[in-house]
Amino acid sequence: MNVIDQDSILNSQERSLVPLPSLIDGRTERDRLWFLSEFASLINFYDGNNQLAGNWKPFLLKDPVFLLATISKTPFDKWHTLYLNTCLKLERNPDLEPGSEGLANSFNELFDQLTRVFTTIEQWTYFMQMESDPGAGYDLKKYVLYKTANEFSKYLWALLSLRGT
Repeated sequence: MNVIDQDSILNSQERSLVPLPSLIDGRTERDRLWFLSEFASLINFYDGNNQLAGNWKPFLLKDPVFLLATISKTPFDKWHTLYLNTCLKLERNPDLEPGSEGLANSFNELFDQLTRVFTTIEQWTYFMQMESDPGAGYDLKKYVLYKTANEFSKYLWALLSLRGT
């Protein structure tokens, strides 16, 4: 006669009925936090004259957890590939003569890509400094704020002076 272990049946049933911490489609907690911060950008608020005055995303990004999730979902690999392709186009295209419109357009495209990177880092530093507990310092915050002040800012100003803006 077979003996049925009721404890293993109950444990198996509980594991089957209790949801796992990740969704069926494989999303992680980071994905959900990023989704919430992006979704908050769609929820607008208005001033007394019924004019658009902003959205809810800044309220979430003041929280380091939401900010870090947003930073981690930044499509840096796509940006880097686009940057490398633009650099290759500038290096290898014999049609780009000095003073030509194609050369100027390629450099402007490159400057726009670099400006987007600097703008993104500037947004991160803004929200890092808006944190409710300014004394709290996590390693990424310290690193980004230090690098921005001591290294990235001089590159941004050099880029802006080259661009002529």
